[in-house]
Amino acid sequence: MKNKKIAFIIKAAICLAAVIAVTAFTACENEELHYKVAFFDGYDTVALPFDAQSFPDGQTDGVSDTVVKIDSHSELLALCAENGFPFFNQNDENYYSALAVKIREYEEKFFETKAVVLIIKSDSGNVVSEIEKAELKGETLEITLAKPDVNGESEEKATFVYVIELDKKETENVKEIRLNEIRKGTQSDYQPISTFGEMSTLESAYEKGWLTADDVRSVGFYHNGGKEWTGCVCGKCDDENYKGLKCLEGFEVTDYVPQERNPASLSDESVEKIKKVWVDYLFASADEYGFDVSDFIDINNLEIEKYYGTYNGCAVIMFGGIYLQTVSTYQIADTLFYFTDSNRILVWKE
Repeated sequence: MKNKKIAFIIKAAICLAAVIAVTAFTACENEELHYKVAFFDGYDTVALPFDAQSFPDGQTDGVSDTVVKIDSHSELLALCAENGFPFFNQNDENYYSALAVKIREYEEKFFETKAVVLIIKSDSGNVVSEIEKAELKGETLEITLAKPDVNGESEEKATFVYVIELDKKETENVKEIRLNEIRKGTQSDYQPISTFGEMSTLESAYEKGWLTADDVRSVGFYHNGGKEWTGCVCGKCDDENYKGLKCLEGFEVTDYVPQERNPASLSDESVEKIKKVWVDYLFASADEYGFDVSDFIDINNLEIEKYYGTYNGCAVIMFGGIYLQTVSTYQIADTLFYFTDSNRILVWKE
């Protein structure tokens, strides 16, 4: 009886060992990794923030697919030097491009625990892809790109750039990187990834708790030329025909002292991030409502006309441009704002 029990235990142990071995082998063969898509954007050839000619194929309609894993700051600098990437060249016109700004964030401390994969891929100009998953199969890192299942892809090519952050320890034995593609969903399922923060209207930013009522009051002080609404002067502000419009004469100088604009001005890098987020927001909105903004939205022509300060890490700004001339007033929290056109105040949260 004792021998039978020992035999049973040995048999169970062998079975358990087999199960563990199979499980370990399966995990080794197909291990899904932790990753973060830190940057994604698409460019036509003219707008590329680097020279396509620096790549071996020398094509003018895009670049060859490039996938490289970067494990240290020195490797990053070497990659930029070898390929002519201008990301660290302050004299280059693309130094403040959104991609360059992101790349410069990767300093030595980052690479102590993380690695970066840079993907530069030429593809159809009217199809957006997304990173579906990153897996480790032995010593091969497999990255799967998902694309919408659409007919009639554009013959025009665009260049898509992805920057993926990975755990350094998980990928330390990687010797090869392979890109896979799958078809999944429709184009409406693929939303642009904003890697430089969020943009909101002033009203929405207050409602979401980004800004306090006193923050809004300071913004109103700067926007209204150092004046605050103290009450109706014309006697018509409550007339239904005026639809809530308040008279300009009701804005007067008070003893209110606003918060200082700190910082006093936005850095060049912050300006570029804000412009990038705003353009992404516009294109996403255009897709939602079914119209094309590509003909009249150019990030290079965007200018921040007014900066009202930074509150709780949120920069409050207004872009310049040509807007419909119409007088309006509206209240946010306890502060009344006066506008002479359809332009509005925006809030950027990184």
